[in-house]
Amino acid sequence: MRRADRQVTDPARIHAIVEACDVCRLGLCEGGMPYVVPMNFGYRFGADERLTLYFHCHGEGQRLSMLQANPRVCFEMDCGHRLVGGDTPCSCSMDYASVIGYGTVEIVSNPEEKLDALTLITGRFFDFPSQAMESMQLSGVMVLKVESRDYTAKQRGTQFGPNQQG
Repeated sequence: MRRADRQVTDPARIHAIVEACDVCRLGLCEGGMPYVVPMNFGYRFGADERLTLYFHCHGEGQRLSMLQANPRVCFEMDCGHRLVGGDTPCSCSMDYASVIGYGTVEIVSNPEEKLDALTLITGRFFDFPSQAMESMQLSGVMVLKVESRDYTAKQRGTQFGPNQQG
């Protein structure tokens, strides 16, 4: 990492950054051409700090054909944006916090894991009763899973902690 002074290594702060992000961008590649798609996501950190991300999408389309050709992805999420003014254009900057990582996409086929993933995704934005989630038509929704131990977090200015969001 070029700016080691901005690196975040404390797991609680990394968890807070991920929680504060609304969108995760998946970077895909096919035939040497990159493609980035913003997606809502759910997540879980394992005891070993493995980050598991879940995404939902329709069962067909460009991103799925690209993932079938090459399931390796890069992901990026950011939050806490605040312009920091200065006396000159070059002295202006931006506060932010971000997580960037790599992994391989798997399609979730187990109905229990699929329901759990959809509950994680929707639970970040809505508080649906459990029976609403249980009655979902799981066959019409594709759930993608990315597990990663290969991720880094960075921040400038904005402080994130276990009980703070920015």
